[in-house]
Amino acid sequence: MTNSDREIFTDAQLATMRDGLDSFRTGPGYEPGKWKVSDANRRTDVVGERPASVRMRDLTLRVTEQMSDVSLSHKQRLQLLEALVRAGVSSLETSSFGRGHTVEEMREEVETAKAINPDCELVYTGAGTAEHMRIAAEAGYDVVRVLSGVYLGDALPAYAGAVYHRAWQGREWGGLRFPASPAEVTERAQRLIELGTSHGVKVGGSILLLSYATDEDVAQYSRGIAEAGAYDVQIGDHASGTSPQAWAHFVRLSLDAAPDLQVAAHTHDMFGLATAASVAAGLAGASILEASVNGFTEGPAQGDLAHIAGSMEMLYGVHTGIDLAQLTPLSRLTEELIGQRRPGDWGLTGTKIFDYGNDGDEYAQEIKVDPLIHMGVTPEAVGNDRALRIGRTTGPWTMWDKLDELGIEARRQEIPLVLAASKEDMARLGRGLDDAEIRATTLRVLDEARVGVGS
Repeated sequence: MTNSDREIFTDAQLATMRDGLDSFRTGPGYEPGKWKVSDANRRTDVVGERPASVRMRDLTLRVTEQMSDVSLSHKQRLQLLEALVRAGVSSLETSSFGRGHTVEEMREEVETAKAINPDCELVYTGAGTAEHMRIAAEAGYDVVRVLSGVYLGDALPAYAGAVYHRAWQGREWGGLRFPASPAEVTERAQRLIELGTSHGVKVGGSILLLSYATDEDVAQYSRGIAEAGAYDVQIGDHASGTSPQAWAHFVRLSLDAAPDLQVAAHTHDMFGLATAASVAAGLAGASILEASVNGFTEGPAQGDLAHIAGSMEMLYGVHTGIDLAQLTPLSRLTEELIGQRRPGDWGLTGTKIFDYGNDGDEYAQEIKVDPLIHMGVTPEAVGNDRALRIGRTTGPWTMWDKLDELGIEARRQEIPLVLAASKEDMARLGRGLDDAEIRATTLRVLDEARVGVGS
């Protein structure tokens, strides 16, 4: 076999094509060796003004506690927490009051994070008493969160934990006093914020059930808790009933009402829009974008840390502090710890998202010219990798590459025979072939083709 048997392009032709590509990659959407996205993503006439940075707040440790088939040990929590901080996560909401963690365990989580990044922010949620505030302060937490649902009038008992707790004990719950107006929801939050501040911790508020919120709900609550000294306001939409455009609207309302209040966007993925909603919130001024690794949570997936951070960094050029190359290792570690996997085609961190070879030669071979033609991101940019796969539409050049990868020498005229036999096997089995099966098929075909022919 001569080199010309394998040569599709000469060195000069490769150089010409690469120079040609580079002539289209002079704008801000190109990061050599990492990604090529549209320059329009960075234009103010297209997307408006962009913030210089946002902070990613990871919720994985808290939300996996809500998953029925997950139970991380304290040691596993520390392992995951350490990996999150090393990946550049600078804010972590680790758990909620009432979930059984001791002060010593809470303190160890704080110390583990601070040993890696002293500026890492630790958040505990669900604070409702002076004791909660004291515990958070004793453990060294930076922020506690007060949970406030949107005012729903006579329906409020439906999502009040105290109702179900009393009913289980055979106690009447009718004497519980629920807020009688949106203003009373805010007033309760204000009292808790002032209480937490007196214990030396920062306190954040929350607007939950966003799809029920009115403009006035968001504005008056944000204004009210800011006046009480709140650190931030978490705007949450577990039901995923708020569009990206509406998210931007509510973030702007909150900031107009309380310009010094940080807004944290908490999105879910019932409609596949969690990342889009988070991005819209971030571009509208939310300085904190909440997420979990792989979107893990109960119910509709949380906004995915990799998808949101990757979108802000790559598409919009907004700094998140996340080491993008750690996203895939972090995804794999989390999958291992909780015992759940995302699909192979899961964006950026999926096990097969960068695989190639099943399409025609024009798609697989172009990677040798440049990896950023049909793929906007290289696997290396997010710590992932790619594998060469053989499928129903694979071309002969790519089949030859696969044999090279497997260490099998074949002549040019033998490649179509191997490819045809591989596709016959796939049709018979109703699936693709693994490397061992490709090897077995190839060796069988080559043996048959070479009978009576000198090697």
